[in-house]
Amino acid sequence: MKFSVKTIIFVLGATLLISSSVPVLADGETAEAVVTESGDIKVEASECPSPNADGSCPNPEADAPGEETAGEAAAEEAEPEPEPEVKTPEDPACPSRPHIIRCAAEYLDKNKNDKLDRDELQNAIDALPWLSRGVLKILGSVDKIMQKCDADGDDAIGMYDDMEQTKEQCLASCFKRKAFKNAFFGDCDL
Repeated sequence: MKFSVKTIIFVLGATLLISSSVPVLADGETAEAVVTESGDIKVEASECPSPNADGSCPNPEADAPGEETAGEAAAEEAEPEPEPEVKTPEDPACPSRPHIIRCAAEYLDKNKNDKLDRDELQNAIDALPWLSRGVLKILGSVDKIMQKCDADGDDAIGMYDDMEQTKEQCLASCFKRKAFKNAFFGDCDL
């Protein structure tokens, strides 16, 4: 059986993007995967030029947030309210977790209960082309995804509660968010 170079690079790239063996980056570091002329995949880590207060690297294409006045800051401290989600342009190389959650709610949550249950996830994987499905099943079965993303163990990933509680392990890297988006809802712009 012959495979084209493009197919081999795709499989290797998908493996790198989805694999849990992707090197863990320190706070404030970013990484870029590069395919060399010889077909090798090289991951290069670099310092984030201007990290957020929590050490994460901001979306470089997003608009900078406006400055608050002292009165606004004091009002927020006195009365904590949930921040409204502001839609910022998504970096195609590193989609944000809120973007992935909105897209998963729209495209994968078929019964619209704000939870992605095991059957919905399995049906989404089964609907993928055979090559993508094979790579996903080898590297991250439904059981593995549930283990990482279902914080309360109810066999469904809550779009807001479970995803907030598992943000350190579930779709925590740009690589995994990009692979998840490209596999299930590449054209989502929510």
